[in-house]
Amino acid sequence: MTVLRRGKAALLPRALALLIGLTTSVLAWSPPERLSHPPPGWIATEPDLAIGPDGRVHVVWTQWRGPYSPQYLYYTCRSDTWTTPKCISADSFGLVSSAIAVDTAGTVVVVWSDADDGELRFTTTMGDSWAAPDRMFAHSGTIPRLAAVGQGLVDVLFDGYDGIWHSSYTRVADTWATPRLVATGPASLSWEDLAVDCSRRRHAVWMDYDTYGLGYAYGDGTNWSEPSPLPDPAPGAQSCDPRIDTDGNGRPHVVWEERIGGPSIICHSARVGDTWSVPFQVNQDGDCYSPVVRSDGLGNVHVIWREIQTGWSGLMHRFVRPGGEWSAAETVSSLSGWPELARSGEGLHLYVVWCTGIPERQTYFSEQVLSGAVAEASPATRPRSSGLVIAARRSGLELTFTLERAAPVTVFVADAAGRVLSETAVGFLQAGQQRIRVPTNGTDARGVLLVTVRAGEYRETGKFVLAR
Repeated sequence: MTVLRRGKAALLPRALALLIGLTTSVLAWSPPERLSHPPPGWIATEPDLAIGPDGRVHVVWTQWRGPYSPQYLYYTCRSDTWTTPKCISADSFGLVSSAIAVDTAGTVVVVWSDADDGELRFTTTMGDSWAAPDRMFAHSGTIPRLAAVGQGLVDVLFDGYDGIWHSSYTRVADTWATPRLVATGPASLSWEDLAVDCSRRRHAVWMDYDTYGLGYAYGDGTNWSEPSPLPDPAPGAQSCDPRIDTDGNGRPHVVWEERIGGPSIICHSARVGDTWSVPFQVNQDGDCYSPVVRSDGLGNVHVIWREIQTGWSGLMHRFVRPGGEWSAAETVSSLSGWPELARSGEGLHLYVVWCTGIPERQTYFSEQVLSGAVAEASPATRPRSSGLVIAARRSGLELTFTLERAAPVTVFVADAAGRVLSETAVGFLQAGQQRIRVPTNGTDARGVLLVTVRAGEYRETGKFVLAR
């Protein structure tokens, strides 16, 4: 019989209380912080970033001296301070399009394409030591995009030169699955992007060089829907460089650059059910490029893009609230460049990296805290928590708790060292009292356990002793 009891120094964890009716405001973006410091004459381009489950910020970029010179992949991370940038790959004269993701166990996965031979390569780490770079699979490709899925999986979407392809990396096996075709067409499909929603459904978007429009498909990691087009705001123009993310309700949001014959504009569309919203022009001025999109933990969707005006260029930011109202545009930095955007696990911080333009071509970082959020509230204004009750059952644990609003729920069971033993995606639960079962059979769950309930972007962790 399984018996669950509290450890001597452990307190029963509080249930998750989700704040209702928050009014989101934003604090100013932090001053740009230069991350790359190569020797004179070197440049640092194509940065990407990801946030680990412990809140660390991980950044990679390509460092080189110019055309026909060796290219090196550099990495740094920040907890309290930035680590010294470290070269994690130097095996290519054509190292391009690096991407980074961190899974729920803290494994950092970095991938890139080699323009010389068309191969896709990767390396991983869970500490200070990086694995030797290796080929991901036999299929060639370029422009890989990563997304952490959970349960030790990291997905990649890439342009395979003959269509858009998908594969998954398994941490335990340290291997990539044989790629599956997502979409193909009479002309090239490229500049794809990937997002994973709260139910682990994958969402893919890409540019179609036959129609100069955008295509979309969704899948479960094995099977994909038939591709469908996004609405075209300017038939005859070119819809370029789409990026995608999903909000807390699992709805995909796509932003892209629309080249209409004059200054390019930034467009946004969201999918509700099977219908895409009418594209909305996000920017209000200038010639605009390279948009990126990310949802936060308060239901807002943020867009950052590069904007060029007469005598000025820089990065701009705007967000749309759950009700559809757009914020005013604000300046992220007057250092213009090509951005990548990430958020903290709770969705209360935003982080952006970018490569500045000619002549500097270096990698910079900035961040913003969303005010009015739980993490920034004083103890007196934080929502009160209701009790989380855990009972032992023959096949695992039974959890009873109350949600103050609907949210996707996931339960993690880890050992005392923090290694994840099981991850259960419960799904989207309505507000009110909940009772769920978490299986522990087939795992090494025993002794001191850390049980984490994550609802939306908020989480609580408790320490327990499980004896058999």
